[in-house]
Amino acid sequence: LSENTLEKTERWKESAHNSRLEQDCASIEIGTRWTKKDVIGKGIESGYYDEIIKISALDENDQTFCEAVHSTEYYLKLREETEESIWMAEYQQEPVESKGILFPSSELKYYNPSFIDDAPDSKEDEPDFIDGKIGFIDTAEDGADSLAFPLGWYKDSLVYIHEVVFTTDGVEVTIPGCIELIDREEPEYVRVESNSGGKMFARELNEKIEGRTTILPVASTKNKHTRIMMQSAFIKKFFRFREDWEDIPEYARFMRELTGYLKTGKAKHDDAPDALTSLAMMVKRFVDGEF
Repeated sequence: LSENTLEKTERWKESAHNSRLEQDCASIEIGTRWTKKDVIGKGIESGYYDEIIKISALDENDQTFCEAVHSTEYYLKLREETEESIWMAEYQQEPVESKGILFPSSELKYYNPSFIDDAPDSKEDEPDFIDGKIGFIDTAEDGADSLAFPLGWYKDSLVYIHEVVFTTDGVEVTIPGCIELIDREEPEYVRVESNSGGKMFARELNEKIEGRTTILPVASTKNKHTRIMMQSAFIKKFFRFREDWEDIPEYARFMRELTGYLKTGKAKHDDAPDALTSLAMMVKRFVDGEF
């Protein structure tokens, strides 16, 4: 989806790939149609190809193109769990130039916070009430960014975002704020994005945290917007947000940034969706027992 990557791919095709074509040699180009601006899209537009074969996962009758690859049931379930533009591009070979809000409030799911407020007071009884607690901290890289720390209670495949630290304040405020939340909730794991000043932040937390929480620094290397797009359907389906979020200032700012994020990725701020995306990826590993 990155225009820079698309341009680099096109330059590589022109220089490295095309230069190896011999006289009268057949050329077969295979690819997933992510965007109309990709190499194949430009080839179609210019009339480069003699023949185009498009294979969609599901046909016009919602039946699998090949039972030996995957069943119709598999693809129908996958379509339900995948963001529409991702599904259309990766599985249907229909590049969709995404527009609009990626996380409109009407597509998010909510819960009554009394569900967690009524949780057992005793830590010994708590494991019977939930499956686990995990959080992700996306540290602020500069003064315009916000530190985002969504903490989730995991229960029966759902993630309840019960508390959030979301502020543009400096480390003199954010580190004590994160420590206070961790000490109070005692999550099993908290990951800290280690890019920029994240390693220092994780080290500070490790030195000052008392209890059972494991602090895990992690580097993010994939394109941020692509990462958010790929996890958006999972967040919409399995994450639950507080019904009373508008009454909680930091939570409200977090939700406003989340519900304002554009499918094009051209949003001024993306700390809230980025932190939730990293938490979603963390949840999948947590469920699979990779911690």
